[in-house]
Amino acid sequence: MYSDLISKIFESMLQPLLFALELMAISEQAYQWLWLAGIGAIYMLVLALVMRPLERWKPVEAVQNRAAVRNDIGYTALSQLGLLPLLPAAMLVAIFDPLDAALREIGFVPFSLEDALPWLATQPAIAFAIYVIIIDFVMYWLHRAQHAFRPLWEMHAIHHSQQQMTFWSDAREHVLSYVFYALVLACVGLLIGAGRESAFLLAGFAVRFVQALSHANLRISFGAIGNRIIVSPQFHRVHHAIGFGHEGKHHGCNFASVFAFWDVLFDTANLRDFYPRTGVRAQMSGVNYGATIASQQWRALKRIFAR
Repeated sequence: MYSDLISKIFESMLQPLLFALELMAISEQAYQWLWLAGIGAIYMLVLALVMRPLERWKPVEAVQNRAAVRNDIGYTALSQLGLLPLLPAAMLVAIFDPLDAALREIGFVPFSLEDALPWLATQPAIAFAIYVIIIDFVMYWLHRAQHAFRPLWEMHAIHHSQQQMTFWSDAREHVLSYVFYALVLACVGLLIGAGRESAFLLAGFAVRFVQALSHANLRISFGAIGNRIIVSPQFHRVHHAIGFGHEGKHHGCNFASVFAFWDVLFDTANLRDFYPRTGVRAQMSGVNYGATIASQQWRALKRIFAR
């Protein structure tokens, strides 16, 4: 039903526009963008319907800076409606399509997880769970890299500079961070042969949904045992805490996106049960990380080149 709806919208609205602009050469890519943008719009709607009542039910703090929240909604729209991913998508097509064609010409067929485990083809729920675990493991290490390496941190600091966290804050990132994540996860998809593309895509959205929950202005912990397994809003808030989230031996703590046991396993978990003030320590000494999307993106680049 969804595909039929997208096809009708494409044929009645987008395709005539592409024809008028003499851009029919990219019609296939335009259709794929529309398909993903529609999924993104549904995701944002579900996110608002589920998360907003939760934040009203048990908030950590009263929302004082509405402009900062609207800014994060803008980031979410850019990321989920397919605008921010357009750059990495174009790069991926330019890199991986010729590579895939060259490998197949010499008789090399890329590895597929479902070829190695044929029974996965009939077990979509298990395939989905495996993809979630793989994506989450990779994102744990990508997140640690963002804290450990200065250029990556200066971009990621945009995310940590939010002092008024809500479920919209998850998407608050630098455009180059999106490129970084997209390239690495695309390589992972290539390596594991994400043959069941719908399961891989759904796994990605599931990870993002849990990430949105973990950023919510929500006074909820999963307890001493639960916080060692699944990332809760309280567990992740400590990651954003001034003095905890980007300092210390590991340049922070509680890096996991979905499964907190990665932090427990690799000794980066802070299981203290409290709801701290969030932000970057430098903000307390007057460092301005920007108030709009454009200024935040530009200031991050200035910090990188200044160093």
